[in-house]
Amino acid sequence: MDPLRRFTIPINGLSLGIHPFEFEISKSFFSHFEDSPIENGKFKVAIDLDKRIDMMVLDFYITGSMNTACDRCLEKFDLPLNGDHNLIVKIASESQSGDEVVYITDTQTELNLANFIYEFIILTIPIVKITDDESIHSCNEEVWDYLESKKEEEDKDSESNPIWDKLKGFNRN
Repeated sequence: MDPLRRFTIPINGLSLGIHPFEFEISKSFFSHFEDSPIENGKFKVAIDLDKRIDMMVLDFYITGSMNTACDRCLEKFDLPLNGDHNLIVKIASESQSGDEVVYITDTQTELNLANFIYEFIILTIPIVKITDDESIHSCNEEVWDYLESKKEEEDKDSESNPIWDKLKGFNRN
């Protein structure tokens, strides 16, 4: 049995209008995706499916956190993530895929949202994984002190380099 089957929603029997769905995402969800940047996380995904005659508009609301290493001090912490994403599903004679629109056949009775949920959660991850909220995470003071001492050493080394001093006096005119 497919472990991601629980993320399948029936679309054939739905009436026109908005239908809410909710999913809880945990560590086991991410283990089904190869090379996932999230190993451990807990998320709540609320989906509003607006069924229309020839298409569906799905609004995804993602809240939760992932366990990751701080990009400043490398200590593990739970980084909060939030995001809103939209997906348009159009009904066509043959199943195809576009850049921003997913096409399904009119005979398809269900839609598996697992890949979309995964992709939208991944899109909420910031490039730099830090937080200034000390109630969530405060960086390790020992690491900060070490980085400051290294910066001071580099500053001392760069002050007295005779090669660069001669180039500073170079005049292009």
